[in-house]
Amino acid sequence: MQCGKCGNLNVQANDKFCNQCGELLEKSIPSRNIQEVDSVFEDKTSTNAIHETDIHREATEAGHEDNEHEPIKNEKKDKEIPYPNKPSGVGGFLKFFVIIGCIVGPILGLLSGFGEMSSTENEFPGLRDDEAWGDFKTIAYTSSFISMALLFWLASKLYESDLKSMKFKAIGVLWIVGPFRAIAEIITITIVLPTSMSGAIVPELFAGIFASGFVVTIWTLYFLLSKRVANTYWR
Repeated sequence: MQCGKCGNLNVQANDKFCNQCGELLEKSIPSRNIQEVDSVFEDKTSTNAIHETDIHREATEAGHEDNEHEPIKNEKKDKEIPYPNKPSGVGGFLKFFVIIGCIVGPILGLLSGFGEMSSTENEFPGLRDDEAWGDFKTIAYTSSFISMALLFWLASKLYESDLKSMKFKAIGVLWIVGPFRAIAEIITITIVLPTSMSGAIVPELFAGIFASGFVVTIWTLYFLLSKRVANTYWR
């Protein structure tokens, strides 16, 4: 055993003090133990360094593999879309349709409907107490809210999806909330309201059928013929 202070080797294992300098041996660390501790520390440091190197190499290889797969996915999409050199994504007239036709338009239409109902009631105050008029308003407002909900749903799906079926769903929703809804309203008015009242409203709705039918036909042709739509909803 060696004294940690003076280096005296002539000490016994059971000695408490060094017989040369008087240092308390319990506070001294044998040189052999110091070497063992240093060796263990070096081994552990070396192992950690190797482990960190392996982790870094694996992460680098994984990132390299991801970068290799990404061009393959893009190349596969470019080969599958009908018109690789044409625009894709929700932009241009498609973006106009989503924002104006599916979001802004329904809100403005609902507000316009409220305004027309109020102006009619102001012109004919007795309508507010008429049970048939109340039924008509309930049906008209319910129809408007359902149409607005359908168009909001369509807007979100057109942004999220890339399925071919979306363009046919869009066409279907347009015809439902457009001409078909107007026809249903005419039938409802004819049944619910007296002839004196329905006779004044139905002609206006017939004009609305032709107007909405014209607009819906244009958008139907757009969804069927547009190259942007074909590239956006291709899967």
